[in-house]
Amino acid sequence: MLPSNHPNPTAGEVKKALRTVIERYELPVRLTANQNLILTCIDPSWKADILGTLTAAGVRCAARAPAGQPRVCQWTGV
Repeated sequence: MLPSNHPNPTAGEVKKALRTVIERYELPVRLTANQNLILTCIDPSWKADILGTLTAAGVRCAARAPAGQPRVCQWTGV
């Protein structure tokens, strides 16, 4: 895995991390009209592992993501 401070994640790295998380937890996924992915039915006990996996691939939290970088939705209303 890439370090969490990896500056420029590739689309392949992000897709691989998303696939890992989705398959590991068998998460339902929704695609919005703006082509955002929404991962649903996340158990609170999985949150740290999911965020760690995505962060390791270079995905940033929405509050810290530079413009144009992949984002992780804030973890609200799980």
